[in-house]
Amino acid sequence: YAKYLTSAKYADECFGMVIEALKKTNHYEDTIILFTTDHGVAMPFNKCTLSDKGTGVSLLMRVPNSIKSGISTDMLLSQIDIYPTLCELMHLEKPDYLEGKSFAKLFTEGCEESDEEVFTEINFHTSYEPARSIRTERYKYIKYYDEYLNINFSNLDSSEVKDFYMQNGLTEFKKEKEALYDLYYDPDEQNNLIENEHYQDIVEDLRKRLACFQKRTNDPLLNGEIPILSNYKVNKKDCIDASSKNPDDYEERGRFY
Repeated sequence: YAKYLTSAKYADECFGMVIEALKKTNHYEDTIILFTTDHGVAMPFNKCTLSDKGTGVSLLMRVPNSIKSGISTDMLLSQIDIYPTLCELMHLEKPDYLEGKSFAKLFTEGCEESDEEVFTEINFHTSYEPARSIRTERYKYIKYYDEYLNINFSNLDSSEVKDFYMQNGLTEFKKEKEALYDLYYDPDEQNNLIENEHYQDIVEDLRKRLACFQKRTNDPLLNGEIPILSNYKVNKKDCIDASSKNPDDYEERGRFY
């Protein structure tokens, strides 16, 4: 974690250089500034998960002459919303195939119009682990699409934290085939409510909304398992090392799983 904080410090200093260059060249007030990041710290139960720890990113924007300045918001957004937002702010025609929704009115009118839902997915990291998720303001629904419900160890990048967990019972952990989390009461997504009778209407609603999204976007999982193509290098599900160079740790190429 100390190394992570050090890297964040260096990133902040580099971003500061960009800001200073814009000011020195008199472009600070005619430039839209966007700062965003990759998702998921490379630690167990973060990267390659569909929890907020695995899918959440930093997103900072500065728009000249915005009526909103120096504020934070809890709006539910996806990165596919960024491009239509930039198009609207710069008065560019938006392609009709865009999936995202502009949030430009946040800067021009002060309107905080959240997405109703955000969809996320996993297919591969280093091993095959198909999963889909829908997140609303309050709820997160996650579904795994294969029958391998052990931890995919190679999808956990190497770290001292991973080594510690491997020495202290990580091999006994199981994944839930489906999960529902009430993020108002459980922001760390630790209490799976999928079998809780009081949440069954929510579960069914989110299942249907996820299924509709998959059909609309032609999700390949609707046709079965995703193939391991001949040019893929995919670790076996029980492989330990994400960076393994041992051919015995690789799935057979050119077939479905």
